[in-house]
Amino acid sequence: MRLWENMKGFFHKNNVEKITFYAETAAVTNVGLRRSENEDNYYFHGACLPLSHNEKSEVVSWKFEMDKTQVLAVFDGMGGESAGDLASYTSAKTFEVYVRQWRESDQMPSENDVGEMLNHVSQTVYEKARENQYRLIGSTATVLFLRRDEALIADLGDSPMYLQRDGELDRISVPHTDEELLRQQGIQRKPGLTQFLGIDTEEMRLEPYVQQMELRDEDQFLLCSDGLTDMVPEVEIHEVLSGKKSVREKVQILMERTLQYGGRDNVTIILCKINKNDNTKGEKK
Repeated sequence: MRLWENMKGFFHKNNVEKITFYAETAAVTNVGLRRSENEDNYYFHGACLPLSHNEKSEVVSWKFEMDKTQVLAVFDGMGGESAGDLASYTSAKTFEVYVRQWRESDQMPSENDVGEMLNHVSQTVYEKARENQYRLIGSTATVLFLRRDEALIADLGDSPMYLQRDGELDRISVPHTDEELLRQQGIQRKPGLTQFLGIDTEEMRLEPYVQQMELRDEDQFLLCSDGLTDMVPEVEIHEVLSGKKSVREKVQILMERTLQYGGRDNVTIILCKINKNDNTKGEKK
């Protein structure tokens, strides 16, 4: 009898008292002060931005319970004259269609699923370049999947993702660049990308960095284009994320500092804070 009572207590604890996490997110993109076209794009609240979005944008927010899979992503188009805006939009729109199989489902993609998806997106971007008679267009991708108490991150290119946890800020994405080769050869220039969306995957299969992790209360994930990190030092980003302001206010502060320090590039910021308690106030999506 005592054994049965212990078993009931175990199953009750593991099935009824399982922690439910909630997410508070905010996103913004801006053309910056020196560019005429915004070549960044993002996937937020189930949709990407239109091809042209050069107007000043406001911070948008979204809160949800993590009982189903949700996805956040940043895409930074490459090329300027080679239609970086077309590259990031094609990447984001193709991604939007592809992730419908996981969004708001009980399933998280596997590492192989993510690889297949990003190779599919890359081939679509490559074919779009050929269709529009561009020699090459490309985009980075930084992606965050969330479900229940777990996260899956993936990236191609060099758009950063950071995790602020227990008072420490760490870059958790892995850049695909030739930085190490340049260092070894003593060459001083901005590193070039070795992998990105827009490569012909029939010639070269992409190998994105993918990592799974368990979530903790008050984790903060920052996804951004390098328009933020080229302008605002990491120590200041850490300072802003450590503050007591809301997620929306933190994103606004980071954007304002980027422009204050020169805004040399397009900038896109998505911040996601994980909460153990329900702060969604009826805004579950």
